[in-house]
Amino acid sequence: MNNTLVQSQSALRNSSEENTLLLHQLTQMNNTLVQSQSALRNSSEENTLLLHQLTLLEIERRKKCADGWDYFSGKCYFFSTDEKTWTVSRDDCVTLGGHLVIIENEGEQTYIESHCTGYHYWIGLQSLNYVGWRWTDKTKPIYWKPRTWKSDTYTRCMKTSFSAWLTTNCDSKNRHICECKAIA
Repeated sequence: MNNTLVQSQSALRNSSEENTLLLHQLTQMNNTLVQSQSALRNSSEENTLLLHQLTLLEIERRKKCADGWDYFSGKCYFFSTDEKTWTVSRDDCVTLGGHLVIIENEGEQTYIESHCTGYHYWIGLQSLNYVGWRWTDKTKPIYWKPRTWKSDTYTRCMKTSFSAWLTTNCDSKNRHICECKAIA
């Protein structure tokens, strides 16, 4: 009977060790399941975000510009090849369905600079008799990149080159950049 008792205790100990091992394995599997569920949830949220971004890119891709105009970031740009005064350039842009370019941020400036190699182009910025610099839509410039400027008592206009904005007499002749919203 003593031998049976020892065997029973040994079997119980082995069973208890197996249960502990099984419990440990079950805990590890549960942790793996929780991590997998979390990764799946994150992946699903990431997929939703990527799908949204893809939809926005597809909308951007479908936007169109008229012949001779280039698309960039929701707008169309026309880079003239002829040289005219600022006022005539402004009027030409209106005739084409746009306005002289209003540069709103560094990304747009970088895009424009990439097209301005070797020439100066009128932009829609003008200083009128102490009123200060205004875009053609009458707003004050938020993004500002002049290299030279003067506080004159007469009208000055802004042109851009590859790397800077320059003030000059509005009656001088330069190429010009028109912009308008892209057609969806």
